[in-house]
Amino acid sequence: MTIFDIFEPIGIFVFAISGAITAVKKHMDIIGVFILASVTALGGGVLRDVIMDRGIPAAFSNYDYYVLILLAVIFISTVGPSLRWPWALTVFDAIGLAVFTVDAGIKAIDMNLNLLAFLFMSVITGVGGGVLRDMLSKEVPVIFRREIYALAALVGAICLWVFTPLINEAAAAYLSVTVILVIRLLAVYYKLDLPRIIN
Repeated sequence: MTIFDIFEPIGIFVFAISGAITAVKKHMDIIGVFILASVTALGGGVLRDVIMDRGIPAAFSNYDYYVLILLAVIFISTVGPSLRWPWALTVFDAIGLAVFTVDAGIKAIDMNLNLLAFLFMSVITGVGGGVLRDMLSKEVPVIFRREIYALAALVGAICLWVFTPLINEAAAAYLSVTVILVIRLLAVYYKLDLPRIIN
């Protein structure tokens, strides 16, 4: 089993949970919950594949993805009332951001992409699903609200790029996931924001 085999299903499952939590908060019906969970879990990968002209996105050819999404929806439907929504959404979203950013980064490195293409592929995959989730639920996407979100993905991706040749791919991947999680959760906990232009 490769590091890719571990990260991809984790990312899909936790981002699907993030989307399902948002849908429940918005009082959507069960179809709405499943659709928002699917968009959140698969949106970043679809955006990446379309922009990079990689043919039919993997989201439309792998039925295992939808099994994971269905399990996430069942999980939220079952244990949802016992979750503290703001805390749960933040944690699951941070895990999804970290795992998807690093998963895409590993693929980019294996494809021998240059640094700019690597960073684009990593960050767009990490943040894309969350952006689509927020737009469909009529929220301003989190990356546009001054919060340290895309920056966390960018820093983690750079760590992956720098440390993969120095140690090994698996160790660099786990380190990068940890970096993104720590930055994102500390930013939320301490209410750290990026500066904004004041008019």
